[in-house]
Amino acid sequence: NQSIVCSFMKKFVLQLAFWILLFSSQLTLAELIKDDAILGVWMTAEQEGLIKIYKNAETIEGMVFKSLNPEDANRVDINNPDPEQRNRLLMGLVILKGFNFDGVKRWTGGQIYDPKTGLTYQASLELINENKLALRGYVGIPLFGRTENWTRKN
Repeated sequence: NQSIVCSFMKKFVLQLAFWILLFSSQLTLAELIKDDAILGVWMTAEQEGLIKIYKNAETIEGMVFKSLNPEDANRVDINNPDPEQRNRLLMGLVILKGFNFDGVKRWTGGQIYDPKTGLTYQASLELINENKLALRGYVGIPLFGRTENWTRKN
């Protein structure tokens, strides 16, 4: 009888420890990823510039914060499809708009403007870890798109 009770107690303690670890790891993950976790300054995948991601009212936006090429300081949005917008400076230009946090680790429903082509794409953002952000731009559905990884700089 003692061996049965001892065996039961060992199983119970192991199961209890398993559930405590599982619950605490879920709690830690939920605490780490909040709706403002992506706010800050990010280096683009090509390492050409820095994008500042910030909250604007209820959505997330991102603007060109700094170019790493000194010649770009006065560069304008020459490829914009709207001729009236082609004289605006790229520095300070909002290129990410309308993102909402999904409650886990993604921001969806937004758009990204590509000043190199003048095109705007639907987009989503996913926090891979504290210092890595995956940006996916696409037309129609995410399957037909491209992902690039940005690195946190602040």
